[in-house]
Amino acid sequence: MNILAVDFGTRRLGLAVGNTLIHSATPLPPLERKTLEYDLEYIRKVVDEYEIQCLLFGRPLNMDGTPGRIVAAAENYANFLKKRLDLPLEWEDERLTSMEADELLAENESDPFKRKAMVDSVAAMVILNAFLESR
Repeated sequence: MNILAVDFGTRRLGLAVGNTLIHSATPLPPLERKTLEYDLEYIRKVVDEYEIQCLLFGRPLNMDGTPGRIVAAAENYANFLKKRLDLPLEWEDERLTSMEADELLAENESDPFKRKAMVDSVAAMVILNAFLESR
C-alpha cells in the first residue's frame, strides 16, 4: 500500500511517500500552503502520481502526551483531505520528529538554508518510518 505522510504546519506541509510492502519512505518537496483549494489540488496530484491509498498525519502531541496547540487544526485539515480525496486516514505520534529530521539533515547537508527548506518533509519521512516500523 502506498502512503502519503503529512507533517502538518500552518504555513507549510512536510510530505513524504512510502510503501508498506517494501517499508520505504522518501521525502518530497514541502508544500507552501496558500488556500485549502490550492493545497487540495497539489495533494491530489501527489496522490495520483504516487497512487496513494492512505493518508498518514503526524499527531502534534506535547511531550507529556497531551494534545499540542495545533492538534485541532491538524485534525480538521486531515479530515478535510480524507473526505475530499476519499482515502483512509491514519495517525502517528510526531513528538521529536522535527529534531530527528534536523539531525538526519545535518549529517547529509551542510547548508543550513537547504536543511531548513527540507526539515518538514524529512519529519514527514520520520513519521512514516515510525508508522511502517510499528506495522
